Amino acid sequence: MPEYKGKVLLFVNTASKCDFTPQYKAWRLLKPDLAGSLNVAEVTPE
Repeated sequence: MPEYKGKVLLFVNTASKCDFTPQYKAWRLLKPDLAGSLNVAEVTPE
């Protein structure tokens, strides 16, 4: 991930059907407002 060197990353659990993601709905609403100002690495399980 050298393209992210020196940048702040936010890792978000996007397992939307998991009981550990009550913040997911709010994150989906907030994400468009942060576009371009925040690097986000969304990780989804296979």
